Amino acid sequence: MGLNKRYLYVITLAESGSFSQAAKKLYMAQSSLSQFVKNLENELGVVLFLRNSPLQLTDAGKKFLQTAYEIQYLENQLTQQLQPLQPVKKGVIKIGITRYWGGLLLPRILPEFQRRYPGIELKIIEGRTVEIVEKLSKLDIAFFTPPNNFNDQAAECEKILKEEIKVAVQPDFLAQNFQSSNALPNKVICDLPLILLHRGQKLRQVADDILKKQGKAPEILMETENITTAYKLASGGLAATFVPERINELTPPFKRVALYQLESPVYWELCSFCTREKRQQESLAFLVMLAKRAFV
Repeated sequence: MGLNKRYLYVITLAESGSFSQAAKKLYMAQSSLSQFVKNLENELGVVLFLRNSPLQLTDAGKKFLQTAYEIQYLENQLTQQLQPLQPVKKGVIKIGITRYWGGLLLPRILPEFQRRYPGIELKIIEGRTVEIVEKLSKLDIAFFTPPNNFNDQAAECEKILKEEIKVAVQPDFLAQNFQSSNALPNKVICDLPLILLHRGQKLRQVADDILKKQGKAPEILMETENITTAYKLASGGLAATFVPERINELTPPFKRVALYQLESPVYWELCSFCTREKRQQESLAFLVMLAKRAFV
């Protein structure tokens, strides 16, 4: 059971304190949210928010918010009361996911999913990006960062998270004037000994795109299939490597290591992919919803 938009939007806006932050949480354009609230205020004949920074609730807005919370509570109570009366849904869901995202995303979403659907068996298929793409038609849903040339007309894409790519390296590999910098020029990175992932992995594609712009071959000390292995080797002082900014949530470094931004920030995006038909299934829609709110 989903909370009525007017209540959901006002609650999110009040808790976020700004239209921009609320729009991000609601996965909608800021202008659309602003227009929705304006239309709601016109319909009610009252002003709910003072457009200050941060936003402030008017007396009417406080009353509306209080009622919205009460309705949210009652809907949650009703949902809990109805759940024992619902037939247990059974079946199998095949989830494809790359290893990095599996370690970050699945612990955030699967426990709640299993509580909601205890009769559904989950089969996790992990692999490199290229392997998940090859198996996509045999999966119910997949979570990965799409490669540059990805184009599957049958799969609908929903964006889950945007994450910055950084360089992990011990500062003593760098000239003194760069050691305390926040960002490293691509030329400096290209001159470092590097640990890269294997071809076919999205992070390797990101690294290759950065390095080829320098017009010379980088010194690739070694390759590995595991992001955590590359990160721990870099933290141990062997070489430099490219890592996602949330790497420390997945694994601690072997030794404390600096994470440098690139001179022009580079990002990759976690997305979910499934067919439009499967996306309509209640259980898969719930799984995507959990993924979207996992990193908020």
